[in-house]
Amino acid sequence: MEGNVEKPMLTIDGTTLMPTESILLDAIRTPYDDVFVSTDNLIQLYMDIIRIRIAYSLNIISHIELLNAFNSLKQKPMSHLFLDYLEAPSRYSYPKETILEIVNNFHLASKIEQPNLHHFINAKDEALRNHVECSLPVDLEHKLFCYLVHNPLATYTQIARDLQIGRGKTRRCYATLVEHNSIRPMALLDRSAYGIETILFLFKIKDDIDWDWLNAALLQFPFTMVVHKPSLSETGYASFAIPGKKKTVQRFKSNLHDAATSLFDSFSIQHQHEIGKHSCPTLIQNGSWQLPACVESGEYYVSEIIGGHTARLKHNGYRSGMRLSDFRIHDVGRRYLNGTLEETRVALTHLGWHYSSSKISRSLRLGFERTVLVPILFFRARLHYNISYNFTCNREWRKRLFYISSHFPEVFYSISDCGAMIMLEAPMNHLVDYHTYFTGLTEEDGVENVRVIMNHWRPSTRSPIEIYQHYEYGKRGYINASDDIEISEHLL
Repeated sequence: MEGNVEKPMLTIDGTTLMPTESILLDAIRTPYDDVFVSTDNLIQLYMDIIRIRIAYSLNIISHIELLNAFNSLKQKPMSHLFLDYLEAPSRYSYPKETILEIVNNFHLASKIEQPNLHHFINAKDEALRNHVECSLPVDLEHKLFCYLVHNPLATYTQIARDLQIGRGKTRRCYATLVEHNSIRPMALLDRSAYGIETILFLFKIKDDIDWDWLNAALLQFPFTMVVHKPSLSETGYASFAIPGKKKTVQRFKSNLHDAATSLFDSFSIQHQHEIGKHSCPTLIQNGSWQLPACVESGEYYVSEIIGGHTARLKHNGYRSGMRLSDFRIHDVGRRYLNGTLEETRVALTHLGWHYSSSKISRSLRLGFERTVLVPILFFRARLHYNISYNFTCNREWRKRLFYISSHFPEVFYSISDCGAMIMLEAPMNHLVDYHTYFTGLTEEDGVENVRVIMNHWRPSTRSPIEIYQHYEYGKRGYINASDDIEISEHLL
């Protein structure tokens, strides 16, 4: 009889679970359920994963119930995209302040026009960075972490072969790094390959200028990507994605300079030539980040990269053969390089672009082969503060800052025509040391100015793919997309 059929049991890490029907997902309730609702099935699946983890963290469900709930989620369509979260859930709990920030960040992300999965993943990761004292990887996990920093796109088979460990242990260690340190492979993107040039604008506003007006005026300009309010430091910044014709870029810089003279006490306009990411996992020793040797010694004359990995991407201008489909696939797909093309395909479909998995695969491969994309490993590893230093300096110091910044735990950098931007992820106990070290560069010949920017998460920024969705992609990409770059019309 049907009623006597024995239901299958599931075992994870030695724990035998009840049949998945024994716990209903809808029966799990948290005080924040109204925030974890989406009409998008993929986003809703991710929200359910986080909501269940919150329920466990608040002692609403037991660990057995957590495992049962995750097993239920594995039966849902597209759950294979989140196996790193679902396959080996540990007893890891979010502190209360982390939960509150996740809820707040999800609320903000929900208000974005056409939010996608990446917005919510970033929202959760940012909360973890700000609040969670995540354990730093040790032993085999640290070995795997160092390997992945150098090989972000490695498969389980490659990892197991190179590190000489079993596939099962590889998957478990990888899952632990995902859960505790939010690791995921991503890629830097050279937008100049599609005819888009990036201009950075650093400024200190005059006392009589209203910030809300300035913010709105900058965002009304159609090519604005980011506007950052100077809340914790004097310097704010904005970035712009400008059509790449040389005369257009020069005209924009000149027009911005004229408008800025009457609005800002000081400012700097910088044309980005190179971006990259330094990661130095060898600084993790005995469960904590060690102070870089150059900071301890006060040494600025550094000329090599020691113990870390650098992903370097120079802006080489338009690449022949780059199509509109490549721009879309590269901009979206670089966030989802977790070994499956389905997530990228679904994300593109949600934006109204329908490409086959084979086309996505070919385009991404082309992007890496032509250095339009460069892989990096995103991670959170007890680096509590995001602080940036913008240097106006000569060519020699731009090169030297490239090497100096490679000695720190995690750094995104940008090299421009007149300086460099160093964006640091800093451990709490090293923040003062880092700050003293970098601001000390003002005494060096060749360094004209050091601006400090305290960063925070801002989900309202616009990506180039949003900015250019209504412009024509021509024979040389977006180089000739528009001549309407008079930003002064919005500022004066």
